Amino acid sequence: MQIIEQALTMTNNLILTGRRNRAIEFLLQIQKIDNHNEIASELMCCIATDVYSRKLVDYFGQQWKGESLQNKTIEIFCDQGMGDTIQMFRYLQLIKELWDCRIILNCYGFYDEFKRLVADLSFVDEFVNYHVKCDYNTNILIIPCFLDKEVGFSYPVNYEKLNPPDQPLLGPYKAIETDVKIGLAWKSNAENNLSALKSISVDVFSEWTFCSLLPKENYPPFVMETDINDLYDTACYIQGMNCVVTVDTVVLHLAGSMKKRTFGLLAFDCDRRWGKEENTAWYPSVTLLRQQIAGDWSFPLKKLADLLKLG
Repeated sequence: MQIIEQALTMTNNLILTGRRNRAIEFLLQIQKIDNHNEIASELMCCIATDVYSRKLVDYFGQQWKGESLQNKTIEIFCDQGMGDTIQMFRYLQLIKELWDCRIILNCYGFYDEFKRLVADLSFVDEFVNYHVKCDYNTNILIIPCFLDKEVGFSYPVNYEKLNPPDQPLLGPYKAIETDVKIGLAWKSNAENNLSALKSISVDVFSEWTFCSLLPKENYPPFVMETDINDLYDTACYIQGMNCVVTVDTVVLHLAGSMKKRTFGLLAFDCDRRWGKEENTAWYPSVTLLRQQIAGDWSFPLKKLADLLKLG
């Protein structure tokens, strides 16, 4: 059963990244469906003994820890957000530059959102939502630990120690032309437990006219309606914008990867990946505007207004 295979792959990645309690939870669920699954038993033994058995290597491939991938295949598993995955694309490109290898990107959570966006990426050989046996396997968010020796192993990766390589330019995509040339994403994915912290009421933007970069919903009059079904559609709208205004969500990563002029509105307790300055090494085209007081958007919105007036 493909669903069992993918659940086993998820469990394997939880073990790879030190999340063993969650791995046990997954295994207990798998065993309710398939009580005699050999790989599930091997994964449970791995948690107990810290020994990655030959059976697991035969099933998943060797755990990759930075060794040469010349003429090899590697399955890279994605189990975090869409923005995190886009941010890590630079490391997939770096792997391709270092070795002549085949990269299989396994993305179960947002496969449909991503599949058109990554279809033409030169550093992804195959994009799937199921397990593919390869020579090696790893999790996308621990790749920097093995390519940047100063970081050391951590999950999630210690962004503050990273010296990130350049992000590959995504696109250009075929622009969807609109009369409004400022794109807006005012809220993050509601399924993210930090959504309320990162999102802004759309009403605070009423003095401008924006083009929505969010999937279709009821828009206020000052937000131009768009027809977005996946991230490829989002990218096509971004391509036609003069600039993008967005909270900390996938649109920030996507616009930054497209090297579009972007204003990122950040909460006071934002993710540490964004550092403390207005600029970020992750995306040079992005200007970060931060709350000075937790929950108070007045300062970043005032700065945004000044910057938009400058054109």
